[in-house]
Amino acid sequence: MAKAHSTPLNDIAIIAANLKDRYKNGFPVLKEIVQNADDAQASSLIFGWSPGIAGSDHPLLGDPALFFINNAPLTLEDVEGILSIGIGTKPGDENAVGKFGLGMKSLFHLGEVFFYQSFDWHTASAKSDVFNPWDSYRSAWAEVSVQDKVRLEDEVRAITQNECDGYFVVWVPLRSESIYQARQDDENFIIVGEDYRYEVPDFITDRRLGDKLASLLPLMKTLQDIELVVKTGQEYQRQIHISLPEKATRPLFTRLDGAGEWQGHITVHGIGSQSSQQKFYVGHEVLLNTPEFSALKSHRTWPFSYSREGKKTADKALPHAAVMMLAEKVPEGEATLTVEWAVFLPLGEQDTAQHAQKQTFPLSGQYSYQIILHGYFFIDAGRVGIQGLATLTSPTPLFNAPDSPGQEQLVQEWNRCLATQGTLPLLPKALASLMSLIHAGDAEKAAISDGVRRALRNNNAWLHWVTLYHLWVCELTRDGSQWCLVDANTPVRLLPATPSGEAHRPWEVLPALESLGVTHRFIDGTQPNIYNEFKSKWQLSEIQALLQAIPSMVFTAPKLTNYLNQLLKALPIASDNYSRDLMSLLRKTFSDVPLVELSRNQTAIGELMALIRPTWRYRIAIDRQEQALWETLGRTVMDTLLVPAFLDNSKEPASASLNWETVGSLLQAMQAQASASDDFEKLVRDFIGKLSAPDRLELYRRFDTLKIFKVSQPAGAHTLKRAVICLT
Repeated sequence: MAKAHSTPLNDIAIIAANLKDRYKNGFPVLKEIVQNADDAQASSLIFGWSPGIAGSDHPLLGDPALFFINNAPLTLEDVEGILSIGIGTKPGDENAVGKFGLGMKSLFHLGEVFFYQSFDWHTASAKSDVFNPWDSYRSAWAEVSVQDKVRLEDEVRAITQNECDGYFVVWVPLRSESIYQARQDDENFIIVGEDYRYEVPDFITDRRLGDKLASLLPLMKTLQDIELVVKTGQEYQRQIHISLPEKATRPLFTRLDGAGEWQGHITVHGIGSQSSQQKFYVGHEVLLNTPEFSALKSHRTWPFSYSREGKKTADKALPHAAVMMLAEKVPEGEATLTVEWAVFLPLGEQDTAQHAQKQTFPLSGQYSYQIILHGYFFIDAGRVGIQGLATLTSPTPLFNAPDSPGQEQLVQEWNRCLATQGTLPLLPKALASLMSLIHAGDAEKAAISDGVRRALRNNNAWLHWVTLYHLWVCELTRDGSQWCLVDANTPVRLLPATPSGEAHRPWEVLPALESLGVTHRFIDGTQPNIYNEFKSKWQLSEIQALLQAIPSMVFTAPKLTNYLNQLLKALPIASDNYSRDLMSLLRKTFSDVPLVELSRNQTAIGELMALIRPTWRYRIAIDRQEQALWETLGRTVMDTLLVPAFLDNSKEPASASLNWETVGSLLQAMQAQASASDDFEKLVRDFIGKLSAPDRLELYRRFDTLKIFKVSQPAGAHTLKRAVICLT
C-alpha cells in the first residue's frame, strides 16, 4: 500500500507556512510562550537575552539567544507535544489556551532550532534535547553533549541566581544571517527574518514591553511573576519584574459555574525606576447555559480535530465570555482607552480580512484604560482573528434553525451568540467595578464613560448588546448626582443637569418626579451615559403627568421656568402632542399669579410660549397693572390661550383669531371693568378689529345692546359727552 512520504523539508515547509500565515514576530511570540507557561501551570516565568554560552560544543549554543525559564514540570507527553509538527496536544482540552496557537513552534520565528531542558534531565534523557527540524540536512545541529547540558544548567543557575529547583528552560539561538556568513554556515533558513546580530532584539528593549506583559497576567490561571533578564558584561541583570500579589483573584474560565468576577493589581518594576508602576484590573465572566449553544454543537458540521493517537475529537468549546478592564495612572494629556478582542489572551490588531480588532481613543482623564473582550471564540485560519468578525455583533442569526449550515457559518454563529449574549453585556458591570476599585471621582468616571461612548459610536451594532442587561449612567437624585449601574429593565429618563448645590431643582419644578421615581431612574442628559437612548425616551403620558402637577410658583422664578424649558425642548416628542396640557397649565398659572409677578419672568415664559402654536395663542395688549380686567377676561371659557402681549414669544407671536361668539363673551365680561382709558378702548377695538367682516356684523347684531364705556356729564355742560361705544 502506498503511503505519504514526509521529510524534514516537508516539516520545514509546514513550519514556514504557519509562521507566515499565523504570526508576526516580536511580542506575539512572547505572548505564545506566556500562554504555554500558564497552560503548563507554571507560577513563574523568566525570559531574556544572552550573548551565548561560551565554550559550548554545539555550534549554535554560543550564539546570542533568547531564553524562557518556567517552574512547571516537563512530562514526557509534553516532550511529544514539543516535537510534533501540525498536530497539537490539546485539541479536546477545553481549558488550554495553547490549543488556539502554534505554541512553541512560534519560536522558529526567532531561530532555526531551540533547546529545551528540564531540571530532572539527569534521570530522563528525553527531557533535554534540541529540536532541529532540519534533521539530517544539518546533522551538526542534531546532538547535544552532556557537557552542553551541564553548561545550560549552569546558565540557568546564573540567570535565576540559583533559584532553579524545578526549572524548565527553552533556549533559542537567534537567527542571524551575518553571524552564519561569518562562520560560513549554510544560509538556508526556515524563514527570511530579521538579522539579530549580537544585539538585543528591539521587541525586548521596547519600553512598552512591561506594560504589554502586565496586561496578560490577570488573564492567566496560575502565572504570578514574569521577569525580563538581560546579560550585560559578565552578569545577568533584571530589567523588568511583573508580579501579582497572592491575594489577587483571577478568572475561573471554563471551571466557572454561572458567573464570576475578579480583581486586583499588577506591579511593574523596571530597571532604574524609583517607584513601581501599578495597573489595576477587574473582570467579569460568565459561562452561559442557554439552549442555542447546545443546538449549535449538535450540528453534524461541528468542528473536530485529530490527536496524535489518531483519535477524532469534537471541539470542546464552551460558551465562556468575559470582560476585563485595566487602569493605570498616566501623566496629564497621555490618557487613552484601548479596546481589543481576545480568546483568553488578546488577539492581533487585525484579523486576516484586515478588520480592526483593537481600537484606541484619547481620553481627558488621569488614567489610561484597556478593555479586553474575551470569548471562547473560533479563530480564523491565520489564528490572529475571530472567525466572522464582520458579523460578530449582527442583530439577527446567520442562518435559520431548520437549515444545515456549513462549518464556517456554524462557527460564526457560535461566535455571534457568544459575543452578543455573553461578552458585550458584561461591559457596564466591569466598568462599574473598576471605578469602585480605583475610587474614581466623577470627572474620571465621565472621562472613561466618554471613551466607551466613542467606542460604541465607532461600532454601531455594539450599543444594543452592551446595554442588554445593565446601564452605566449618571443618576440625578434630590441629594445630587452619582454614577451607578442600573438594571436595563428599569426605565431611565434624561433630565437637564442642575447647578451645583441645587440638586433638588428637578423635583421643585416637576413634583410628579417623586411618584414616577418609584419605577424610573433619572439621569443627567449632559453626561456620557452608557444606555440605550431608543428605549429611554420620555413617553407622552409621562410628560402629561409632569405638566399636570407643576405648581404655579415655577413661573415666578426664571431659573425654574428655564429648567422646564430645557426639558421640554430636549424631548423627542413634538410639542403639539402636549400643547393642550401646557395651555391648561398656563391658564391656571395666569389665574393664580398676578401679572406684575409674571412680568418679572417674561423672557422665560415667552420662551415657553414658543412650544404652543401661534395659531393656538391669542395675544392681547393688556397692561400688567390691569389685574382685575385680566381676571375678568380669564373667566371666559375658550379653546385658545389668551396671552398678555408682554408674555408672548416675540419671534413667533400669537396669530390665533377668535369668532364673534368668543369676542362677544369677552366684551360682556369687560363691561364690569369699563373704563374711559385709551388702553381700555384700544383693547376693545383690537378685539373687534381682528374679526372678519361677517363675524363683526354678526357681533353687532347679537350684542346690539352691549355698552362697555361709562358716560358722564361734565360740569356746566348742557349735553352728555359721548364717551360710549355703542354697537348699534
